Amino acid sequence: MNQDESVKAFKNELRNYQYYQKRVKDIDEQIELCFYNLGGARGVDPSREPIHAPTNKDVEYIIRDKIERLERSKSLLIDKINYIDSVVDKISDKDMVLEVLVAGKTLESVCGKYYLSKNGLAKIINRKIERALKEL
Repeated sequence: MNQDESVKAFKNELRNYQYYQKRVKDIDEQIELCFYNLGGARGVDPSREPIHAPTNKDVEYIIRDKIERLERSKSLLIDKINYIDSVVDKISDKDMVLEVLVAGKTLESVCGKYYLSKNGLAKIINRKIERALKEL
């Protein structure tokens, strides 16, 4: 992967950063629900709906498999978040980069703040990301 492609790839990952964080929270909630359902599969709890179709052991295995899949997905997302954090930590003047890529502001709205043209701001952001990626 050449430099331009790696910068583009990282910029896409950075744009997805908040989505990754939200997905991790959603997965945590799903895992919590699975553990709750797992408790219902093992014993008879009158406050929960009975599980009729498969035996309790089968339900337990199904729920445990789902928990494992969710934990693998969560692990991959956490690895992506950690990678993004490590690169962002190496970027000088993070505010400029984060304003455009994470906050979702346009180059036009930010370039006046830094007294740069739209193209100049884009080049500076790309250079900062490229340097940070080289440092890893």
